[in-house]
Amino acid sequence: MDAKEKLLRRLDLEAYQTGCFGLVGGWAKNPLSGKRFNALQCSKLDGPFMCESCFSDAIHRRCIEKIDHFAHQARHSPAVSKGETQLHLNCKNEILSALQSLYPAGKWQAERQYPAKPDKKLKERRPDLSG
Repeated sequence: MDAKEKLLRRLDLEAYQTGCFGLVGGWAKNPLSGKRFNALQCSKLDGPFMCESCFSDAIHRRCIEKIDHFAHQARHSPAVSKGETQLHLNCKNEILSALQSLYPAGKWQAERQYPAKPDKKLKERRPDLSG
């Protein structure tokens, strides 16, 4: 497998992991000028860059052993926030209300504690909704 094939496989893997294949073709857009750039014919000075498919920030990677390409910029903050967002809390409460009215015998509850059961190798759990 040559360097180009390795890069294409790695880019496909990255695209799969990010859920976006917008940069696989080697094109990105400058959001300020609206101009499209090919990774082989531009430099970092032509940036900033963004993915035209998902509109996230993209970075230009100039490589010695690989073909120049664009990549989605890594998140600076964790994907999972600490605590619940207001949107999550509102959705959970709306679903709980619907379940309680549709299935009143279901004993629906939010944040029910289930203790750990070491004999069954189960850790303590607290699902958003249970019934």
